[in-house]
Amino acid sequence: MSAYMRNKFRFYGIGSQERRILQKQVLEDAPKLSVHEAFDVAEELYSHPQRELHYVACELVVKALTKKVVSGLSM
Repeated sequence: MSAYMRNKFRFYGIGSQERRILQKQVLEDAPKLSVHEAFDVAEELYSHPQRELHYVACELVVKALTKKVVSGLSM
C-alpha cells in the first residue's frame, strides 16, 4: 500500500472493510463528543503517521459536524 501511495504514508495494513468495522465501534461514541472535542481527537489521530488513523479522524469530524447541523435544524 505504501508504494501505491508513493511512500507518502505509513499504514497498519488494515483494509477499508476491516477499518470500517473497527471505526464503527469508535464512532458510536462520537455523539457523546462536542464538536470541539471531536476536533481535538481528530487532531491527535492526525498526529500519527498511519493513514488509517487519518481516515478515522475525517469520519469523526464529519459525524460530529453532521450531528451539530442536524441538531440545529428545527422541524
